[in-house]
Amino acid sequence: MRDFQITPMGILIVILCVGLLFVLITPAILISREESRGITCQSHQTELVLHLREQHLLESLVDPSIWPATLAESWGEARTDEHCPSDNRQPRPQASYGINALVSQFGEGDAYKITFLDFDSLVMALTDVNIDEAWGASVAPRHFELVNIAFYDTHVEARNPMDVAPNDGDVRSVLWIPETAKNSTQ
Repeated sequence: MRDFQITPMGILIVILCVGLLFVLITPAILISREESRGITCQSHQTELVLHLREQHLLESLVDPSIWPATLAESWGEARTDEHCPSDNRQPRPQASYGINALVSQFGEGDAYKITFLDFDSLVMALTDVNIDEAWGASVAPRHFELVNIAFYDTHVEARNPMDVAPNDGDVRSVLWIPETAKNSTQ
């Protein structure tokens, strides 16, 4: 019986096999990790909308820029729900999501209106003169170039940011402006 010997060629083959496995597995792990972050982000947005609706806080959001403080005050404890795990900005911002500036006017007829989305400022103001610039500068596609969007009925979708850009009049009317605001302008 021959003695088992480790040769330099055998070591090289093992190193190459391990390296090849590493190269093949790493992208799958990174994709899985980002998918997990995207799901966590969607969960955070669902929690925010649920809390906003359960506590009847809409009336207090006449100034939507205070939404993180308003929700934190009503929770009574420190929470991380207002931060997306894929938001790597430093220093850490007050929140990773923008709220629809017209949210205080939402009612039951506004189930499919956008409430929160991945955004780099606290408020998505629809009345800005330069809405194209505001949208382009602040929308934050953090999950495979998609933005997570929470609707008033609490469902969350990942969409291409240009599909929900409020600069398109039809999209703005359907997804952003509450029924009460439409009725008051007619």
